[in-house]
Amino acid sequence: MKIRTATIADLPVITEIYRQTRTEAQHAAADCQAWFDAHAQSDRYGVWVAVVHGAVVGYGAIDPYETAYATSAAEIRYGLANDAEGNDWGSELLAFLVDWGQKMSFTYLVGRALSNEQCWNQLFLKAGFIKWGQSPDLIDLPQATTSLSYYAKYLK
Repeated sequence: MKIRTATIADLPVITEIYRQTRTEAQHAAADCQAWFDAHAQSDRYGVWVAVVHGAVVGYGAIDPYETAYATSAAEIRYGLANDAEGNDWGSELLAFLVDWGQKMSFTYLVGRALSNEQCWNQLFLKAGFIKWGQSPDLIDLPQATTSLSYYAKYLK
């Protein structure tokens, strides 16, 4: 697997992976474009893609966390195509994002995972993140209702 900076040509694949891995309301194409453009204009934040045999199989991003904490914390966003799971690519992608966060001198990286996404919850813990909390069952999925788990990693 190779990780490279995402280009605008990657945005449709990133959006499709996001839609495969999230059950939240669908974002408009303009929202996705604005999100991507904001990263392209930043030196601290970014969007990267995981590529295997020339095909994008996942993405990772470092986003601003909250305005009040913008200098000390950033949020990780990520996704792997459904057929790309189980290859340890999630670990490689998460390690890349942690490394980037350290290079950018963030104090904390924050990540979220649906509570039923066992692989991502385990990846966060394996990578040294601590579980900060969990929402109540507030996300309705077709098969069940689930919670959202919050993780953070201290980088300094």
